[in-house]
Amino acid sequence: MPFGPGAITAQQNRLTVAGSKAEHTPEHEYLHQGIAARPFERQFNLEDHVEVERASFENGLLQIELARKIPEAMKPRNIEIGAGASTRKTEKMKPVDQVQAA
Repeated sequence: MPFGPGAITAQQNRLTVAGSKAEHTPEHEYLHQGIAARPFERQFNLEDHVEVERASFENGLLQIELARKIPEAMKPRNIEIGAGASTRKTEKMKPVDQVQAA
């Protein structure tokens, strides 16, 4: 039972998959057909920064490839740890009472 017109839509954080049975004349007449042939629509919520890369329909199986693309600003970064007071600027330290009053 091939499925015909279908659509995959990615909008904001929602992926929508819709399809319907292809229109064709049946080769055989069945008394009972166990697989439903009605149109369908299914929605999936995607995490932040997840994008649809591609989709394929082969041998009756729909495959949708997703990729998580995190912006550079949100990726973890390594921060070097300095050795001693010589690596930081020397500032005059204010007493705690003056900092709170200011």
